[in-house]
Amino acid sequence: MSMRFLKNCLLIILFLVVIHFWLKTKSYRFSKEDVVKIGEKYAGREIQQAFQKIASELQEHYPGHILPTKHREWVMYKYSGMTLSMTILHASLTEYVLLFGSALDTDGYLGRHWLNCTMLLLSGSVKYWKEGDIEAIEYKIGDSFTFHSGSTGCLGWKANTWVLEYGRGFLPMSMPAIISDGLFTSFDVIGIFKMFRAFGVAYYYELKSEIGSFISSI
Repeated sequence: MSMRFLKNCLLIILFLVVIHFWLKTKSYRFSKEDVVKIGEKYAGREIQQAFQKIASELQEHYPGHILPTKHREWVMYKYSGMTLSMTILHASLTEYVLLFGSALDTDGYLGRHWLNCTMLLLSGSVKYWKEGDIEAIEYKIGDSFTFHSGSTGCLGWKANTWVLEYGRGFLPMSMPAIISDGLFTSFDVIGIFKMFRAFGVAYYYELKSEIGSFISSI
């Protein structure tokens, strides 16, 4: 085993330790409780109306941090066997807010992520089979549940299930898992491009907002 290999391993470990410390000590823009509370108000409504109301109310609570309608797009993607469609309301290195779901029955394995993700059902139903359990739990309209960092399981979606999701953690570590199915299974290069474009626009908008806030505070 070469010294170069050991050095690279130590650098990777150091990087992960620094990121872990940063995630534990930094302040976050969004409150999980606030996002869930807003979603609960519109769960069960006509879904397009619910999407609009949720985005509008989140913009009121977090002005300048919700992507404007003109910059949002729906992206269909394949993830761990699931076929889903999503639109990004907010994305940064450590937080995201999404609306996503499926018009068809679909299921798949979640994998493990450096994220805590809370999902609120706006329509339909989802079954979550958690690692270590022998039965799946069904969640319906208005229910919310959380996937914790490092945990895994399977999700089974009923047709026309749509959710609001808030995640907190180190999002870049999850990008390979998000794009790999579309890239290596369905070879959807255009879909991968749309995914990167959607996240890129959201990152740019958030960075611009943060810079503007910093300048105005000087």
